[in-house]
Amino acid sequence: MKKQKILAAVCAIFSAGAVLATAAAPAQIMPQEAIFVRRGGSEFTYIYPAIEAESALAGLRMNQYFLNEKDREALHFDGQTDNSRIKRAYQVMLNDGDYVSIIDTGMSYTQGDAHPLSWKHGVTFNVATGKQVQWQYMLNDETAPQLTLAKINAMLRQSGYALASDFAGLQTLPQNFYVDGQRNIHFLFNPYEIAPYAAGIIDLNTHVRAQ
Repeated sequence: MKKQKILAAVCAIFSAGAVLATAAAPAQIMPQEAIFVRRGGSEFTYIYPAIEAESALAGLRMNQYFLNEKDREALHFDGQTDNSRIKRAYQVMLNDGDYVSIIDTGMSYTQGDAHPLSWKHGVTFNVATGKQVQWQYMLNDETAPQLTLAKINAMLRQSGYALASDFAGLQTLPQNFYVDGQRNIHFLFNPYEIAPYAAGIIDLNTHVRAQ
């Protein structure tokens, strides 16, 4: 009996070690900055993440997304002739070894406009592969029925946000999302999408957990 207890304890220790060994580590994320200046005083500042994962390929894939965004925004900026200031940055909302979920934030102001325009766009990656993940693939048989189009529209109407008077409900499932530190899925709606400018950016916490 004593030998059996010792053997069971040893097995438990090895099992725990195996779990720890296979658990994915959170990614390492450091800020990078690029500044573009155009004649006339226009300026575009982009603060973006440099991500290092256990898999070098996964890290490359995640980083390429933000490098592509930088190049795309810089090309658009170079093609403009108005006097403007644009700033993009990021917020890490989840980094737990399974997923990295980041909000890409932006603000632009063009001389003569009544006010600046702000926006947020979420992007979520699988840390092991570095590939983007859509929220539909983060659900299971129990949670998927909680995020139908009808239920998301009901959440919006009950959210307390001042939606546009002519808002008749979303016609398609939202794609702009992020996952918070408790793994709750949030949908983001930028100014004028479903509400007036004064309502700001709408952040709808569905309280449905990503799997």
